[in-house]
Amino acid sequence: HLLSKIILSFYLNRGQPFGLKAGQTYFSSADVTSPSQLENVISSIIKNDKFGRIDVLIASAGLSRSARTEELSQNDIKWQIDVNTHGVINSVRAVLPFLKSQNTNSRIAIISSVAGQIGLWGMSAYCASKFALRGFADALGMELEGSNTSVTLVYPRDMNTPGFAEENKTKPEVVKAICELANEVEPESIVPGLVDAVENGATDYSVGVDGWFATRVTAGLGPTNSFINLIVDVFFGGVLRLIALVYRKVIRHAIDKCERNLIKKR
Repeated sequence: HLLSKIILSFYLNRGQPFGLKAGQTYFSSADVTSPSQLENVISSIIKNDKFGRIDVLIASAGLSRSARTEELSQNDIKWQIDVNTHGVINSVRAVLPFLKSQNTNSRIAIISSVAGQIGLWGMSAYCASKFALRGFADALGMELEGSNTSVTLVYPRDMNTPGFAEENKTKPEVVKAICELANEVEPESIVPGLVDAVENGATDYSVGVDGWFATRVTAGLGPTNSFINLIVDVFFGGVLRLIALVYRKVIRHAIDKCERNLIKKR
């Protein structure tokens, strides 16, 4: 996965020691929807003399197919939930027994999405698959409290990746209009903050001011280990909620404008 490769490069450039010599990378592929394949890959890593243990799991399985809910096929919906939700859960379940047995500090980063914080037009299946990760990460984090393993839930925005470019080829114009409200970012730009958040055991990490805003508005009963975020949630929650409603109006305006333009072109 591109994001994982960039994170690895970041560590190497920073001089972080690895089981392999600097510049060497070991890749092994597996279908994340297949628990048995994942278990075999994880076992091979643990048994490899160059590794012997797992320090960090970055569970970043994600793909999207956008359309109105009734226009999505059953396979479209199943495909997204199988990969985006089950793929992440399968990955965590495959690694967790080893993390618990190691008795060393370890980290789990679960990659969700801004679309795991707000439902968006044409992305009902994708949003469902990413919203599910919030509940999974919260529950997993509660189970692991007091252990050597911490869980960080990550909310990236649209990133300039080959997968995103492929996704744009079939993306409805209305969805494109919504995505244009927030510029896509380069994967390299989010890695330093992501690495720091995971290393420090942060409960969540979001990208940019708007990402931080969305995370604060949707904090709810979720955990936090940031005193600053707690103060913002307690004393400014009402104001942030009002701003969120205004932002929803902005999204609605973009949808309506795009639909009017599409009607004119017919």
